[in-house]
Amino acid sequence: MFGLSTKEVLTKAIINACHNCKTTYKSTILENMDKLNDCDEESANGLLTSIRREYLNEVADSVINTFRVSSPNISSRIQLVFMSPQVCGYDIKFDNGIMAGSVFAICYYAIKNKIAPANICIRLNHIQNDIMDEVLQEIESKQ
Repeated sequence: MFGLSTKEVLTKAIINACHNCKTTYKSTILENMDKLNDCDEESANGLLTSIRREYLNEVADSVINTFRVSSPNISSRIQLVFMSPQVCGYDIKFDNGIMAGSVFAICYYAIKNKIAPANICIRLNHIQNDIMDEVLQEIESKQ
């Protein structure tokens, strides 16, 4: 009766995934520090974009994979959104990785068959950006 709502559970799961995957994000940046320091700005930005995309997709995969195991119906609706992103109510682009807010929109639609609240999607994007900024600040402070 007083359990957590779908919004709360999904939000917590996505934030946990953002935190759980940040060590991989940090280690990937550290592994590429020599390349980043030795290349021009355009190449460095391209490499950082690639590393960021890997992190975003790792977070998305870790959340979405829980539904592949636990619920075939939700998993199939998630696949539907990947084929036609507009069905969840948002025009999601997958080219540069799937931000936390988009993960929420996809999963919320798959679970509830409703459009996710925009304020939660935006808040999750900000939280994820803050986590990535923390990692970059940690790296910078150790340089």
